[in-house]
Amino acid sequence: MEGLPEFRFVTLRKSKKGHGHYVIYDIDEAEQLITVLRVYHTRMDIRGRLKAQFG
Repeated sequence: MEGLPEFRFVTLRKSKKGHGHYVIYDIDEAEQLITVLRVYHTRMDIRGRLKAQFG
């Protein structure tokens, strides 16, 4: 998204209805460290929330 840092994410689905979670994370390759920034439900407006929190 324009104006926001580049985010990495993985989608985890748990229910039969297809709902799950987005895990937003960052990788520090020099330290070999993964930091989980946020976890959102797939029904949420993650673009709006990311803009509000990081934009």
